[in-house]
Amino acid sequence: MPLEYNLPLPASPSKGEERETVNSFESILEKRINSMIQWIFFDVGGVLLNDDPVMAAVFRHIWQSVRAKGHDLSFEELMQLREDISARGPRLRIHHEVALEFLTMLEWKQTRRRYLDETLPELERLCPPMPGMKTLIRKLKSKVRLGLIANQPDDVIPVLEQHGFWSPFEVKGISEVVELSKPDPDFYRWALQTAGCKGREAIMVGDTVKYDMRPARHAGMRTVWFSPSVRQKRHSPQDEFERLYLQSLQRQQASRRDRVRREVKPDAMAHTAKELLEAIEKVLKEG
Repeated sequence: MPLEYNLPLPASPSKGEERETVNSFESILEKRINSMIQWIFFDVGGVLLNDDPVMAAVFRHIWQSVRAKGHDLSFEELMQLREDISARGPRLRIHHEVALEFLTMLEWKQTRRRYLDETLPELERLCPPMPGMKTLIRKLKSKVRLGLIANQPDDVIPVLEQHGFWSPFEVKGISEVVELSKPDPDFYRWALQTAGCKGREAIMVGDTVKYDMRPARHAGMRTVWFSPSVRQKRHSPQDEFERLYLQSLQRQQASRRDRVRREVKPDAMAHTAKELLEAIEKVLKEG
């Protein structure tokens, strides 16, 4: 004879309880959707493009102007000054601050005009794509939406087009075009508003603390610090000025990385395009 269990059946949920359960589920789902990363913003110089050659040319012009004033200064000494100022945290862009150690504002503006006249027509040659970045952008494009937040002249646009770094980006934040510049919080607000997303729904990939990591964090964005070594950029110096400039970069990179890890604490760090893709995918999974 089969055993009988006289267990009470669970009571059917009331309509109010059903509605509460559905609302709770929808609330959880909405929070999950709102926390998902939808956009990734990239800096240009030092991230998509290697701007080391153009910066070597900038410092060469500064050195020539300093020498023309009668200062007996070698290029190696100018590079040491660049490292010293960088270590204490420059108030301005590093080349501006180095120049103003020796030049008046008028002399600096004249020097700037000369290096722009020389470098802008050669920008494509002086700003080659970072190794692996074309492949990385192609892979990311199928997963998330992409934008740019970069302090760059509009002359960089043909270079980005040439290297395939223009059409994949829906939000094109080029400082000279939008008339905003980093680290101004308004630039980051403009980018997020243009994208139609909240800070927590976006990642900023950059190579500087002052202009990328800190303002992006203040905007509520996740951050990935990209810091390839000179060797990982795989650029062969074309002249003695480039060689000395790259040596200067190399000397300060180890201490700079340690300082960023300690002080800024980005969500992830990467030194190659492969590591960058892995770091971004990790942040994407975390939501």
